[in-house]
Amino acid sequence: MFLALGALAAYDVLPRTRFDPTMRHYVALAAVVVGAALLIGAIWGRARWLILLGAVLVVLLALTVISGLNWNGTRSYYLPTTFESVSSHYDGDTGGLMIDLTELPWDGREIDLEVDVVLGVVRIIVPDTVGVMGSASADLGRVENYSTGVFEGLIGPRMDIDLPGPGGIVRLNAHVGVGLVAVDRVHVPGQEES
Repeated sequence: MFLALGALAAYDVLPRTRFDPTMRHYVALAAVVVGAALLIGAIWGRARWLILLGAVLVVLLALTVISGLNWNGTRSYYLPTTFESVSSHYDGDTGGLMIDLTELPWDGREIDLEVDVVLGVVRIIVPDTVGVMGSASADLGRVENYSTGVFEGLIGPRMDIDLPGPGGIVRLNAHVGVGLVAVDRVHVPGQEES
């Protein structure tokens, strides 16, 4: 294992190499070598202590992969000003996704909005005169409805939303794999109820 790690370190310091190893590559290489030793030890030898070392390396590998993720991901902010520029479906892998619908000329219009993010934060903002109907859910994380003060979280939170409004309707289906879904209605000057 030390020979393999030393060879990787020697390659790492070479100038102008196309591969730039990170910490997770070192841990992965150590885990592969220990795994191979365990396979060989199952047939010849009795190096059972390698099981403990292998378990520690697998946990360490998982931590280095998680820490190496781009948690900020792609921060996307949508502020459409016409209904033609509103997409019916927004999705993403990781990062923040904010859809601000406060600049639309609502006047009783209705739209369908489907949002799906694997890992990150989804926030939907609508004027307080616009209704929101539908659902928000997460496989693991939190769902927040600022308008009603309802917050649910942990494993599989799902919230059915039924907020009427005279200015228009957003039929919402928002989902995040791991993270947060937040729905917020804010006061927008000039869009007061008539």
